[in-house]
Amino acid sequence: MHSLRAMLSRRIFLSSAGGTLVSSLAARASAQGEPQKLTYDVSTFGKGRSNGWLPEFSDFSLATASTNRMAEIRPLPSETNPGGRFGYYLQGRNTSDDLFMFIKKPVVKLAPERMYDVSFYIEFASSAPSNCTGIGGAPGESVWLKAGAATQEPVAVLESGEIRLSVDKGNQGAVGRNAVLMGNIANGLPCNTAGGRFVLLQRAALLTNPVKADGSGSVWVFVGTDSGFEGTTEIYYAFIAVWFSLRA
Repeated sequence: MHSLRAMLSRRIFLSSAGGTLVSSLAARASAQGEPQKLTYDVSTFGKGRSNGWLPEFSDFSLATASTNRMAEIRPLPSETNPGGRFGYYLQGRNTSDDLFMFIKKPVVKLAPERMYDVSFYIEFASSAPSNCTGIGGAPGESVWLKAGAATQEPVAVLESGEIRLSVDKGNQGAVGRNAVLMGNIANGLPCNTAGGRFVLLQRAALLTNPVKADGSGSVWVFVGTDSGFEGTTEIYYAFIAVWFSLRA
């Protein structure tokens, strides 16, 4: 636990958002009188390991579904990868003005039937430049990064010919009770001059609503992109940290 705590502390303080997040969680835990009851889950993807994360796609119509979907562990793009790191790569083409592509995993060894505040720190590589135009929306600003947690496993379900997510993540730029919006994937490079270059970005956020662990002490977490851009989106998740703070 101490090594994970040290790793998480080093990474999250790379961004001001990460530092603010840690301060907020520490203050909340202290106010609840339980500052030591914190649990981490930290994931990297070295040597092609998934660390238990599973890919899935939702928010599309069976009638217009694209087959251009991919999920695999692969080396990060060379421009973001001086140390030979790996990432979880997702690719999908949005053909219906909506596509959610995500990875998910169960986090275990929590206190059964107890409520937790959940926060996320994510490092990801995006090739979507800023201030571009596109069909339906921009390739960067109209693709939103979300993270969430739920007691039940988030799965893609069929509803009247539409594939939807079984938990409430909200739609595109709006969020539901099981997710938090972590900005968009625009990478800051100018439009039409970026040449498909990837940039490594960091995001941190705290879920608005707490989540309850199930009877075995498990919670499902997920990270994904909710697209309003009618084109192909690709993203690498390089580092994911999830922090659970036990509520009093």
